[in-house]
Amino acid sequence: MMEALLELYNLTGKLAYHRRTSPWLLLASSPEILGFLIPARYQAGFGLKILLSSGNNDEMMLQSFLNSRVLGYFDRSTAPPYPVFMPVLDLFNHDFQGALFEINQDHNKEGSVAIKRSIPSRFTGNECFACYGPHDSFDPWLLYGFIDLTAPFVTSIAMTIELPTLGKIELTPVIKNREPRNLPTVVSDLSFYIPAVLAKNGDNINVARLVIPGPAAPRALRRTLHFLISEMHPGHAKKQNLVMQAEEQIVAANYVYYQNLARFLQGLYPQDPLQRPILDGFIRLCDLQLLRVAAYRGYAKD
Repeated sequence: MMEALLELYNLTGKLAYHRRTSPWLLLASSPEILGFLIPARYQAGFGLKILLSSGNNDEMMLQSFLNSRVLGYFDRSTAPPYPVFMPVLDLFNHDFQGALFEINQDHNKEGSVAIKRSIPSRFTGNECFACYGPHDSFDPWLLYGFIDLTAPFVTSIAMTIELPTLGKIELTPVIKNREPRNLPTVVSDLSFYIPAVLAKNGDNINVARLVIPGPAAPRALRRTLHFLISEMHPGHAKKQNLVMQAEEQIVAANYVYYQNLARFLQGLYPQDPLQRPILDGFIRLCDLQLLRVAAYRGYAKD
C-alpha cells in the first residue's frame, strides 16, 4: 500500500506541486516572517524552526510535504501516537462543510477509517469532500499551500484579554473545545466555540483557541465570552460591559495583526521568481482575514 501511494504521488507530481505552492520556501528565504507566525498562531513552534534550521531546502520541502499528509495514530492509550498515512482520505479535497472521518480504535477488532458522503455543493458537482479539521483559512495555507475560502470564521491570534476588576483571559492557538455533554444546556450549541480551560492562576485563566465567527453565528463570540466570564465570576455586576470590552480587544488585535503582517509581506522582494506567486497568495490570505474580521463588526452589532 505504501509503494502504491508513493507511486501515486510521483505520477501526479504531488511533491513538485507542493514546492510550487507551499509557503515553506518563502519562510526559508525570509525567516523574519516567523516573528509573526510563532508568537501569534503557533506558539509551540509547529515544527517551523526545526524544519527551517537545517538549511537543506530539499529536505525541508520533503518533510513539510509528508507532515501535511500524516495523522497521529494511537495504537494504545498508554503509548504516544505515531504518524501514519491515510491512503483513501489522502485523495479527498478539503471543504469546511465536508465530511469528518472517524477512526475505529477498538483494539478487539480490525482497525478502520469511516467517512460519510459529504453534501454536494452546487459549485463542485458530485465531488465528495473531507474536512481536514476545525481550521480557519490560515492553517490550510501554511500546512497545505492553499487558501481555504470555505472556512466561515477566523481563529483569534494568541493574546491577553484584560478584564478590569475581574482578571485576564489568556488566549492560545491550541485547538481544544468543550464537549457538549460538559456544557450547560443553554450553551450546549456553542461547543465548537467555547474553548477548554488549560490553566487557572488566581483571577487569570488560560484557554484554548477562540473563534471570531462568521455571519451564520453572529452572537457566538459574545455568548462564549459571557460564559467564560460567568465561570470566572458568576455574580459580576458589569458582566455585559466586560463582554463588550473583551470582544473589542479581540477584534482590534486580530485586525491590527493581519494589517501588520500584510504590510510586512508587501515589503518583501523575493529573489526567486517562483516565490512571487506564493508571496502574493500570502498577502491575499491576510486580505481575506481582514475582510472577515471587518465584516464581523457589521453583523455583530445589536
